[in-house]
Amino acid sequence: MTDIETTYKEAYKKAIAAYLKERIKTDTTLAEACKKENKSMDGLLKYVTDEARKQAKNNVACIPDEEVYGWAVHYLLEDSIDCEPKNKKSNSPEADEADETEEQTEENEATLENTPQHTETPKAEESEGWKKDVLAERKRKESAKAEKKAQKEKAKKEPTVHEWINMELF
Repeated sequence: MTDIETTYKEAYKKAIAAYLKERIKTDTTLAEACKKENKSMDGLLKYVTDEARKQAKNNVACIPDEEVYGWAVHYLLEDSIDCEPKNKKSNSPEADEADETEEQTEENEATLENTPQHTETPKAEESEGWKKDVLAERKRKESAKAEKKAQKEKAKKEPTVHEWINMELF
């Protein structure tokens, strides 16, 4: 995502949060819906964007603010709508343990794939080359693992709609 896209995304979130902040002052049902742990601002924004795309002609749509806010409210009130980012997983220890087990299995499989299949003693140069290849592969996998872990942490930290509304954004 580019910096411009990120800037627009944050601006949309702030605008919707400002609307919701005012609306929940008089709508207790909506106030409770905003507290749902399974409803994040990213999910809300994805739902609103998907709805706008349905109305687009030649990839262009002009949607009145009130309609966008209506979609946001609908997303929050309707439990059956799930637009949460796909990389967002459960915050449970069991889910984390399953992820670690899966990663360990992938590492073990990679190590087996990189293990030489011959039985004769390798020459010194071949041995060093193989070691470098294995070390480079391990480094690449560790880097990918760290990136994956960072994405999981970011997904875990995505504030709920309620948290967004109560942030000092305005």
